[in-house]
Amino acid sequence: EVSEYTTYRGFSPNGDGINDFFEIDGINDALNGELTVYDQNGKQVYNKRSYDNRWSGEGLDGHPLPEGIYYYEYRSDQHDALRDYVVLRRQSATSHP
Repeated sequence: EVSEYTTYRGFSPNGDGINDFFEIDGINDALNGELTVYDQNGKQVYNKRSYDNRWSGEGLDGHPLPEGIYYYEYRSDQHDALRDYVVLRRQSATSHP
């Protein structure tokens, strides 16, 4: 039984091993979980059935999405739909231009 999900406001899939994936804590036992991600214009840019906390910021075509704010919906058979936003950043906080 899933009682609660926890999400984070951002992730940075830059290969540094820290926050490289968009994770939703609490989905480990969720049945038929599906993540759908939309850009700021409402266009669907990612979808994954049986979501396993491994979205690294790629679009439907497999190419990296640009940095920015994305809206998502996570649905499963065991919990109400979760709708929120996430910030995708490619550079680490310690990177210098």
